[in-house]
Amino acid sequence: MDITKFSQEQLCEAYDVLNRWEWYDGFGEKPDGFDDMPWYRDTFFEKLFHVQSRWDYIHPLCNAIRSIVPEKELLRYHHIHNLGRTNEEFETWWFLRSGGCFASGRNTFEYFSKLQER
Repeated sequence: MDITKFSQEQLCEAYDVLNRWEWYDGFGEKPDGFDDMPWYRDTFFEKLFHVQSRWDYIHPLCNAIRSIVPEKELLRYHHIHNLGRTNEEFETWWFLRSGGCFASGRNTFEYFSKLQER
């Protein structure tokens, strides 16, 4: 399946759906028996006989999406569509997570004091 024809927004939506162990309809018809498959092989029997699982279909697609779409955009989609946050709230969270006081281990009071100076 060629996922490069999808927009970044569609890939974020697809990733979100796949992350819930569901099939993204934009990728076409579900594999036969998908709804009846276990999420992943967790028993000895399933591993020994390589029982098909949703993981076998979802994992490669999620990896392919992550190779195209930056983590920030996948998380933005999740925050806005699943957590009900605004884009501004997400940007603040992302800043604090990736480059802010929580990421660097700086003194929180010192960090926010410098933010107010801007």
